[in-house]
Amino acid sequence: MADTIKVACRIPNGLTLQLYERRFDDGTGQKPQAMIGKPVVIKGPPHGSSAFVITEVDRDFAAKWFEQNPDHPAVLSKAIHAEE
Repeated sequence: MADTIKVACRIPNGLTLQLYERRFDDGTGQKPQAMIGKPVVIKGPPHGSSAFVITEVDRDFAAKWFEQNPDHPAVLSKAIHAEE
């Protein structure tokens, strides 16, 4: 069984997490991004609730997603976070 971590979310209806990789410069001065792997759906509470809902997520996936998204509004507001 894969090593997992608990991700807590209080965003109504949850959040879909997706990893990405930066690609080479295509001559436009921008580095396009490509989604990699399957997205992970994090469950959230029903509307009107401020409770956190826990979803078990692959530890490596969660670590990489939080590394790639430190400025995501849900991360900054602590509406989604990993629990040890």
